[in-house]
Amino acid sequence: MEPNPPKASTARSVLDRVKVLVPTGQDLAQIAAATPLVPFSEPARAFVQRLSAAILGDIGFRPYPEMIAFAHWMRRARIQELAAEFDRRRNGAVWQGRGLAFHIAPANVDTIFLYSFMLSLLMGNANVVRLSSKRSAQVEAALALIDRILGERGMEPVRARLALVGYDHDDEITGALSARCDLRVIWGGDETVAAVRRLPLPPNARDLCFPHKWSVSVFDAAAYLGHNGKDELVRRYVNDTYQFGQMACSSPRMMIWRGTAADCAAAGDDFWPLLERASARFDTGLAAIDFVNKRVAEDQIAMARSVSVRQGAGNLVNVVRFTTLESLPLEEHCGAGLFYECTIADLEPLRRFMGRRLQTVVSHGISKAEWTSFLAAGGVRGIDRIAAVGKALEFATVWDGHDLMREFIREIAVDP
Repeated sequence: MEPNPPKASTARSVLDRVKVLVPTGQDLAQIAAATPLVPFSEPARAFVQRLSAAILGDIGFRPYPEMIAFAHWMRRARIQELAAEFDRRRNGAVWQGRGLAFHIAPANVDTIFLYSFMLSLLMGNANVVRLSSKRSAQVEAALALIDRILGERGMEPVRARLALVGYDHDDEITGALSARCDLRVIWGGDETVAAVRRLPLPPNARDLCFPHKWSVSVFDAAAYLGHNGKDELVRRYVNDTYQFGQMACSSPRMMIWRGTAADCAAAGDDFWPLLERASARFDTGLAAIDFVNKRVAEDQIAMARSVSVRQGAGNLVNVVRFTTLESLPLEEHCGAGLFYECTIADLEPLRRFMGRRLQTVVSHGISKAEWTSFLAAGGVRGIDRIAAVGKALEFATVWDGHDLMREFIREIAVDP
């Protein structure tokens, strides 16, 4: 027997406590009752393309590279590519949106909600997005722009199926929204995921979770030493690491050099000074507390393990060199330019090191064929993606091992 749904009056009174940020005057109960649009509907495409063009054309967004990256990823040509891929993959099958998707956005990478609900919208779903109270200036600017676009002529179908909301941590509100959704998308740390998953879903709904993970980089030392464009390579690496204070799940926390001992030592001696110079543009984003946190982390590690510490000239780059990959403290990491370093003779030690928490490996000098061969041999419990330098933060429709286009839709079997 299915559990009794909450009384309509009670659920409505809970939802009345929710602050709808965008669009102005939205009714959450009506969104829950909205029927799905067809995947890649014209209204959804028009909204996404309009938002992308508006961000790219607004000089106010130029200081925010993550917003420019989002707008470029959602440009008209990219949406056309996604639609063509969608049609190819479904191959005549009937795919429809699941219904109402309830997204819980993280605080550390607060622009991820844009990709999340945009892809869900393109798949046909209505969307309610709970945003963190710690919203950045770029997110506030994006909210104002979205609200304005939703008020334009022709945007009514999207407006009727979207609400970006804010409220303090409140299980009653989250529970009321969860009780109405068909898919709950949880971005955040392990505690957030566990707390939300304790709140029940309707019997036919499901969770899609993106918990805490961490990432590393693996460079072939000889390839790095022989690389002609080191300055540009290091600049791209800085973008991978410092853009969100090194706290994005896909930002590398460690440099692993592959090669001879001599090459690895020479590569590290060359790389870290270049990184320190290239990261100078993020200097204003680091505070005195970041310096303290890094020093405390270094001291704690040095007391427990055999390591050496490379101190930078300022507050930008701190390197802790380990002698082995075993049991590294990658989960307890303060970010802000703290890097662990280790060397390996070949890729084999990575097989034991790649636990389920490992999301991204930023790779240089190791071919796709070599990675494919290594991974195809099995024995790797974790790792979700291999990315080129400069691509760690670039979003993809397959994220953390989940095929988002497939997760956001359901298939209707037609076999009369």
